[in-house]
Amino acid sequence: MDTTIPATGDYLILGLVAVFAILLLFIASMVIRYRNLSQDAKLIEQLEDK
Repeated sequence: MDTTIPATGDYLILGLVAVFAILLLFIASMVIRYRNLSQDAKLIEQLEDK
């Protein structure tokens, strides 16, 4: 019986690339949301001052 381990290194790299891409998209989304929230807060303060 020949029990060889299949070469799955390529799938590991592909999976890691996918995970890091999703993580980067998540971080970028959070940064954009934070900027928008900051702009909204400034606008609310300006409107309250008027």
